[in-house]
Amino acid sequence: MDIRGSDSVYEPIRYLDYLATAQEYSVVAPNDRWDWYEYFSPYKLLFSDYKSKNYLWTVSCLPYEAPVGGETCEECNDDPFRTCSEYRCKSLGQACEIVNQGTIEEKCVWVNPTDVVAPVISVWDAALIGGHSYSPHGTLPPDLGARVVRDGSSDGCLEAFTPLEFGVELDEPAQCKIDYQHTNTFEEMVNYFDENNFYSYTHSQRLSLPSPDSINSAGNSSQTLEIQNDGVYDFYVRCRDRNGNENVAEFAFNFCVDPSPDTTPPQIREFSIESGSYVSFGTETLEISAFVNEPSECRWTTNQDKSYETMENEMSCVTNLEEVTQQTYTCTTTLTGIEDMSDNKFYFRCKDQPNSDEIERNTMAQGEELIIIGSQALTILSYSPSGNEIVTGSSSGVEVIFEIETSNGAEEGKSTCSIKNSLITGSYIEMVETDDYKHSQSLELGAGDHTYDIRCVDAGGNLAEEQTSFSVFVDQNPPQITSAYHDGDFLKVVTNEDAKCKYSKNNCNFNFNDGIPMMPDNTGRDHYASWEPNVVYYIKCRDDFGNQPSPNACSLIASATSLD
Repeated sequence: MDIRGSDSVYEPIRYLDYLATAQEYSVVAPNDRWDWYEYFSPYKLLFSDYKSKNYLWTVSCLPYEAPVGGETCEECNDDPFRTCSEYRCKSLGQACEIVNQGTIEEKCVWVNPTDVVAPVISVWDAALIGGHSYSPHGTLPPDLGARVVRDGSSDGCLEAFTPLEFGVELDEPAQCKIDYQHTNTFEEMVNYFDENNFYSYTHSQRLSLPSPDSINSAGNSSQTLEIQNDGVYDFYVRCRDRNGNENVAEFAFNFCVDPSPDTTPPQIREFSIESGSYVSFGTETLEISAFVNEPSECRWTTNQDKSYETMENEMSCVTNLEEVTQQTYTCTTTLTGIEDMSDNKFYFRCKDQPNSDEIERNTMAQGEELIIIGSQALTILSYSPSGNEIVTGSSSGVEVIFEIETSNGAEEGKSTCSIKNSLITGSYIEMVETDDYKHSQSLELGAGDHTYDIRCVDAGGNLAEEQTSFSVFVDQNPPQITSAYHDGDFLKVVTNEDAKCKYSKNNCNFNFNDGIPMMPDNTGRDHYASWEPNVVYYIKCRDDFGNQPSPNACSLIASATSLD
């Protein structure tokens, strides 16, 4: 949320950079003081006095929160027309739960209504990023505070513009809030710990802080920020359990930021695209972002690394200290000269402290490499069913197996393929077996003509499309014997489709599996039995779909008399 005001007023700036992504809006500020400010900003939390005509705010939307406690839990049981589901029960209060689930005594009740004890807060060791540890607060007992220190530092102060993560561990699930100002109650605190309102045993918070020197430099040039307390800070934490019990006394995290002059070059933490990523065939330009740990000016070049001064291309960078996003500062540019089927190498360097004298600035000694791989077009080599093929089955729903083979593209045909019915408006369905160069999917389709669209996409964004048409035929009729005759030492019968045939010498009322097999004993159209002049052959034939005559019927009754 971007809020711009016309007054120059002093208000505390909130500078703690949360990981959560928030939605932005533009709002015109009132001409009076920002009395509602304390309840409006979950994104920027820290430093000191703020003096400017521009204010940057962000508002985040959190999940629905049922009321604390459980005074209204029983209301869920009183409605004779609606079942008290677990969802309805828990929506009435944080401490409401279903008991005796699955029995006639199932009810929504207030769990532990006599609980009047607030959560016990302690530091969470697992939340710390390597190179940091907790130590005694100095002015508070261990159950009310701790200091976060940098290991190996003489004064324990944190390195500026370096990620810090710390956390709390609780003896029961609870919500936690964090603030840089003293408050009297949980509700007065502005920001949820780790930017969510979940009830959990653990909560962690990640932030990255500027040095006092950089804040003073920004303040002198832009009149936006001023440092206080010599770079020593306290964050105050309170937690509240499901019954509404909250900590009266705050738990404080204390730390300091190294006040010494910045002599460390900036770091490009990451790019908006991973190095080694593919781009689609024919791509010549690509918009990318670089995320830097501190406000900087950045440049780039191609093919081989160069000094910052000789790099030809400037990036558009955020240089205001307060315009931090997920603990980084964004630089954007459009890369050019990308070639197909090549490893395109780009190198980036940055120089920090844009508002300082040139002699005080630090430049990256080595370029950060970004490789963008140009690709070739993705092709669909084959697909089935195709060419107006007829797929046959015996049930009303016939199994149709789609098979696709892809080639070329970014990764030698490796891609993700999807299909959809061409005649129906809807989304493509990703195939079950895909993300390779061979893809398959089984569908059950009814009789008739079908047309399906095929779409395959690879890692570079290359798209290949085809359309296939085929027919589904439902065969529910038993095989027919089209001819039968005496052939040397054999009785030969011919069927109108591939089938197996068996016979009995007694009557037609026999189980197919119990019959005497005709030769050969596999599916085909020509079938043979040893010729016996005095035998009557009661023959049944069954096709590949299991279609056969009814239990007491035959496909053919043959004898020497009938064949003469």
